[in-house]
Formats: sequence, structure tokens, C-alpha cells
Amino acid sequence: MIYSAGVGESALDRLSDNDTNPNSVFTRSFLPLLQNPDNSLIAVAKQTRAEVKSLASSIGQTQSPAYYDEIDGEIFLAKGAASTPPGTIEREKPRIATAPPPVSPADFPSTPPPRAPSPAAVATLARDFIFPDSDRVRLTREMLLNLSPAQLRIARNEIYARRGRFFHDATLAEYFRRFGWYRPYTWDVPLNAVEQANVALIASIER
Repeated sequence: MIYSAGVGESALDRLSDNDTNPNSVFTRSFLPLLQNPDNSLIAVAKQTRAEVKSLASSIGQTQSPAYYDEIDGEIFLAKGAASTPPGTIEREKPRIATAPPPVSPADFPSTPPPRAPSPAAVATLARDFIFPDSDRVRLTREMLLNLSPAQLRIARNEIYARRGRFFHDATLAEYFRRFGWYRPYTWDVPLNAVEQANVALIASIER
């Protein structure tokens, strides 16, 4: 499932006052990808999200389509049209991307999602995080305005690190690997509504 914008965001209708494209920024990104029979629906959703974020960023705006799925494998619409009747949904076995990311998951032990810290670890976690409770408490602009750009970057990414996300950026990966609570296990972690709102707020101040 993909939405045109993230939590608390507004979907952009156009990129400028001179933009004559009748479609919204989301639709103009989504439709060309959907029309390519070699794109799976998962690929369409992820590429659409990346394209919309890039277009919005180019005009100083933030729009990050929210994407959720529980699909096993890939789903294609009319792939191989010469031999498959139109409208047929073809299911394939799950595939693993062949292009390795800058930081490989093989560098880390395979673990399940991190568990909540025990009471004895709370004090340690408070020292490791800029905002230890940013997964439960909504941040405010006043709480962020005195932070440096580097601290804002860490504050935003520690929300993902807490959830067990790998990082493409080697500097971020090395930073969070110092902490015993950091147990990365996936590239795409789910965030709750509070975390999504906090990420969006920090990103808006970083610009």
C-alpha cells in the first residue's frame, strides 16, 4: 500500500506556478513506472517514493510517500505480454537484489528485531541517544533549534537505528556500531506514527 505523502505532509499538486502538468507530483511519478511491465508493484512503489522525494526536494519541499507492504515475493502486472493474457498477475519467488549496497548486511550478525531495553539498561541508553524517547514522545521545534547540523543528523537517524536499520552511509554505520543496543537486521524498518512525525520534523529543520 502506498500513500501520496507521509504522516503530516501535504501532497504537492505542482512544482511551480508555471507547471502545466495536469497530474500531481505523485501521479506523474507513479504512472510511467506502473506502465513498465518489467517493474514489479514493489519496485513501482519504492521508485515512486524516491522520485517524489527528489522532485519535492528540488523545490525545497518535503513529500515522502508512505509505503507499507506484507507481500512475499514480487507481483507483476502483464509481464511478458506476448505470452501472458492482459490483466494476468504473475507471481514469482522472492528475489534478492544482486547489486550489493555500500555496507553489506553480511558485516553484521543476523538477529531478530531488537527488544526493548531492560530497566538496568535505561541509564546507558539515555547516554547513547540524543533523544532516548523519540520513539514515544513527539519532539518540538524548540527542542531541536539549539542542535548542530551533525546532532540533527544523528537525532534523525537514531530513530532508524533503534529499529534495527542498516545504513548505506559508512559514517553513520560506524557511529551506531559503537553501541551495544544497535542490532541491525534490515534496510527498511517500520516506524510508528510518532517516529514518522519526528523524522519529518527533524528533516524540515535540517534543510
